Amino acid sequence: MAVEAYSFVAKPYTSRITLLIGGAEEELFDQFKQRRLPRHEALEFARFCKAEAKDFRAVTLISGHNSGRMFIYFPKAPDLTKAAHVDTISHEVMHCVVAVMKRAQVRLTEASEETFAYLMGQIMHDVWDRLTRRARKPRPDWAIQPLG
Repeated sequence: MAVEAYSFVAKPYTSRITLLIGGAEEELFDQFKQRRLPRHEALEFARFCKAEAKDFRAVTLISGHNSGRMFIYFPKAPDLTKAAHVDTISHEVMHCVVAVMKRAQVRLTEASEETFAYLMGQIMHDVWDRLTRRARKPRPDWAIQPLG
């Protein structure tokens, strides 16, 4: 399965979040390189996704060299009708929220709680929008033909 990639900016911040679904290690490496990660970090992320994250529903990767870049990797496309998969999506989105706010030097306090909640909703909306649009893509005729 070829890697699928969907990117968006966490507004009003400048952090870019990329959803990656499936793909071989080489394809993931190319995706990380296209998103301006240094070669060694792109290779580390690609290897981690294929070697270690294969047993997870998803994992969030945050660049140590380009702090505005973060990735949510799904080894397989999440099933949006399963509560456990939706829970995983929101869990990974929370990692992104924390990273964006840390980069913006906003600490979670009673006074900033609404800012965190707003950003969580905005990122969740963007992720959900990309995943539901992906799920509605028409499949090619050969993909729905019975075998044999």
